[in-house]
Amino acid sequence: MKTNIDYNPNFSVRVINGVAKLFISDNGKERQFKPFNPEPPVQTNKLLYNANKKPQSWWLDANCYANVYDENTGDGYLLLNPDVTELAGIYDFENEIMKNIFSNVNLEDGESDIDVYSVVVPKQITALSNACFAKLNVDDDLSNVTLPETINSITSSAIGGSKKPVNLTIYATTPPEIESESLNVYVCYVPEEAFDTYINNDDWVDSCNVILVIGENFNKIIYTATTQLSSTWITNNCSKHVYDPITQEGYLILNPYVDNIEKINDSTPAFGYNSKNTLISVTLPSQIKYIDDGAFRSCSELKSAILSKDVLLIDSNAFTSCFKLETVNIPNSVESIGAYAFASCFGFYSIEIPNSVQTIGSHAFANDYIFNLNVPDSVTVIGDNAFESLCNITYNGTATGSPWGALGVNGYIENGLVFNDETKTILNGCEHSAEYVDIPNTVEDIERYALRATKIRSVVIPDSVITIGPHAFEANSNLEALEIGCNVSSIADYAFQGCPLLKNVTCYAINPPNLHTGCFTWATEVLYVPSESVTAYQNDANWSSYFANILPIEI
Repeated sequence: MKTNIDYNPNFSVRVINGVAKLFISDNGKERQFKPFNPEPPVQTNKLLYNANKKPQSWWLDANCYANVYDENTGDGYLLLNPDVTELAGIYDFENEIMKNIFSNVNLEDGESDIDVYSVVVPKQITALSNACFAKLNVDDDLSNVTLPETINSITSSAIGGSKKPVNLTIYATTPPEIESESLNVYVCYVPEEAFDTYINNDDWVDSCNVILVIGENFNKIIYTATTQLSSTWITNNCSKHVYDPITQEGYLILNPYVDNIEKINDSTPAFGYNSKNTLISVTLPSQIKYIDDGAFRSCSELKSAILSKDVLLIDSNAFTSCFKLETVNIPNSVESIGAYAFASCFGFYSIEIPNSVQTIGSHAFANDYIFNLNVPDSVTVIGDNAFESLCNITYNGTATGSPWGALGVNGYIENGLVFNDETKTILNGCEHSAEYVDIPNTVEDIERYALRATKIRSVVIPDSVITIGPHAFEANSNLEALEIGCNVSSIADYAFQGCPLLKNVTCYAINPPNLHTGCFTWATEVLYVPSESVTAYQNDANWSSYFANILPIEI
């Protein structure tokens, strides 16, 4: 998005039938602000328009052979004469007055006598000139003009003579030549393949407040939620709010120049304390550049967040504690990810950090269930514990402080498992979507968090393993069967906590391994051990506290 903010009218919000609406006011006249993004022109000689009444003018009489208007819808069209290739207002030399193509009123002395809301110019037209759309912006809405790919020239205040900025959609891949003050545009939509050409053209940049790609969402926040969202931020920053309780879909229209989403206070995110747990998905428009501190903090039902390609900053705590967040994109425009920005987002297992990012704050991805995070070399500053509990990160940049809380950096990955190196003696993690894992008999240590929150149903820990780290198999809600090898000597805190289906465990160790706090919170039924070790396990206070029944392994 390219912006050039010069136009600054007076904005006011009024509540009409319970809905907040934005009005733009200049010189005592008001009209409601609405965005517009039409379909491309397909007609050769049919000029489409929407107006409050049927237009009548000398220009129409001279240049059109049909003028059809529907009073019920306000839609109409003009059939242009075959030789008309330019839309040009008429200058009355006798009276020295200028008239646009829709009106006979003297535009120098008064307003147009018709309110035209939108115009779609046909392919027959190659040029606009002589204030052809002057003073057509009216009390109810901003005018919207759509131009075909055939346009090559815009001169003599063709659109610049309009009373207020228009929304312009143009399909020409080569920017038409324009004269100074011939355009007065609020949002200009251009073809994607020509976007760079337009934003590098000084005349177009000077004439347009915002330049976007056609089809790009500029100012509408789209969301789904179980209830309609409500917060001080929404009231202060949005002109319109629509919500359908049946489909649970809604959208917010941002006030002009609102470019950030920020928390209300330390305990209230932008979408409101009372409604924060109802937000399910959100799509942010191009107008939003900054996701500020705590914007979506603790939106615990949020599953999807789609950010526009123009976001520059994802600030501290932006999405922290969004426990169900599964999908979020970091656009290639983001330069900084703040502290705790995505901390404790248990729902997504992978995320792509683009090359635009230079700084990652402390604990930014802490406690996430990401198997392997690729961190681009463009990142030169990484905060303390930025990747706390992550299985592995791949990074070859210059930032200091490795491993920043991760279990490993540039580990060896094979068959969905990540190890400290090619010797595969330390198991750091596994893909969280895995339903089955094959732990090789080279592994001696299973690191903390290594196989946390996967979808595995059974695990065989080979005889090579000596230690099982804290939280190593925590929160495996599908885990039903567990076999522990004969050489395991230590099982750390909460190693198998939160495995509600794990009722039966087989341990082949002759001597009871040393158990720490909360190892088998949910495993309370049967433990199978070597027959010669049953008494030792029964007399071990830790093992007997978890298992009411300790029985010999059946051979």
